[in-house]
Amino acid sequence: MKKYKVLVASMWAGSGHNSAGDLYAQVLKKDDRFEVVRFISPTKYVDSQYSSLTKYLPGVYNFFVRYSPTLLSDAVTMYIFRMVDECVEILRKEKPDILIGTHFSQLQCFKIAQWVLNTHPLTLETFLDYGRKSAAEVPFNIYLRPDYSITYDEIAYEWLIKKMRGDRKHFIYGGHKAREEFRSVVNKYGSKNEAVKGLKKMFPEAPYDKIAEGKISVLITSGGGGTVQRTYKLLKKIAQVQKQNIELLNQYQFFIICGSNQGYFNKILRVRSKKLSWQNFFPFGWLDAKQYALVQFASNFPVLYSIAPATMHELMETKCGPMLVHKLRGAHEMGNAEFLVNNKLGKYILRMDELILEIFKKPDPVKLDKFADNVKKLLIAEESRLATFADIVYSLIEPRTYPKIRQIYKVSFKHWLASVLMMFLILNLYNIFRFKNFIKVCFRKLKHRFRGKKESLAGKK
Repeated sequence: MKKYKVLVASMWAGSGHNSAGDLYAQVLKKDDRFEVVRFISPTKYVDSQYSSLTKYLPGVYNFFVRYSPTLLSDAVTMYIFRMVDECVEILRKEKPDILIGTHFSQLQCFKIAQWVLNTHPLTLETFLDYGRKSAAEVPFNIYLRPDYSITYDEIAYEWLIKKMRGDRKHFIYGGHKAREEFRSVVNKYGSKNEAVKGLKKMFPEAPYDKIAEGKISVLITSGGGGTVQRTYKLLKKIAQVQKQNIELLNQYQFFIICGSNQGYFNKILRVRSKKLSWQNFFPFGWLDAKQYALVQFASNFPVLYSIAPATMHELMETKCGPMLVHKLRGAHEMGNAEFLVNNKLGKYILRMDELILEIFKKPDPVKLDKFADNVKKLLIAEESRLATFADIVYSLIEPRTYPKIRQIYKVSFKHWLASVLMMFLILNLYNIFRFKNFIKVCFRKLKHRFRGKKESLAGKK
């Protein structure tokens, strides 16, 4: 039996894209029909732009999400030509039969790289969020689109088919589940109380030595280091409530995920060292998947300032809920919040006073049982779809017959012709970009060599 090489590619633009890539790699590695190569782009340029927009210009970002034309996606791809270079390099090195992407910009760069190298692996793109998509995720140019698209719910599935004018058989209604690290942590520790003990062993230093068993542990996260400081207003409000009722310090503890935001991590520690009402706040810096899984399982429920399918499934697996969503990182997450509410996994609470009441509300065993039942029902449905993923991928590549892109997307003749011209323009612009970089590299080498000779002559004198 032939073994097909699968390149699972993702990039930094929030952590969800890499989580999805890790999951695909874990699923396909268990199948002997595939050889899996996992690639995470080292370029964090898109992530920094995404973080800056959602942090400083959320209104502008949300406007583009809601109202942008499909051409914006093509423009963004041309703006990040530097990523095409790494796509060319990895395709030349690995020569995959199948390419699975989790971010639209990266996959479009891979499509350009395919034309540069004249190699055409079967491409699958995952549209991560639930609900209606943004037109900015769909390129106008059909030659930048994938051979197959994967979505996680029916609303996204139907929206994409209609928007892309695609052949229905090229759209996959896929399943999702948390990565192995989040599934295994429950088996390892068994209970929330044991998870808290494990957390104290994992982080024995101060201030984590003050974490206590038996308290209600609340996880507070924003889904990325770039915007986690938005939670500061909530922390101040919680501290104010605790100042008025000091007994709450003995009943609650709060785990704040700061990620890569070292400044915010240090800020919480500083305030914590000065104020009694902050003594049950425990900030965590960057955590790997195993560490984060343990923090989640040690928590009773989360307060979220961002919500994505990967986060949702991780929290369901670690029995951390019901989930309280207070803020979204952008309008693209609205479908995720609606999915959470519709499936009775938690609440989307906009008002701060209502959120505070919900946080300090006495746990209701009946609601906790309902949450567990809803989680079980959803996970069974999702996992049953995911269980067929390897077979679906194999059926697409074997026998290896690729349809022409115009057979997949039933666009007009004008649309097709415009795509041909755009592809011609993109490839020529990329060649100019490469030539410009080649000149820069040569100039730097000559400059370095000339400087070296000059210093050598000065030394002899």
